Amino acid sequence: EELMERLAALTVERRTDLSSRLLSTKPTLTAVGPVGTLAPYETILESLAGPQTTARKLAV
Repeated sequence: EELMERLAALTVERRTDLSSRLLSTKPTLTAVGPVGTLAPYETILESLAGPQTTARKLAV
């Protein structure tokens, strides 16, 4: 409940600032289990960057 109150108190400007900073860096990738079929990191980054231009599917 306290967390929800704190989130509700955030201003639009603060949310925009936080999301801009969060999305301006490359994400960290972690995997659990067999990773042999996991797509290369660069492929995953490309898929997060916007609409896919290929029909390639990511193995998760």
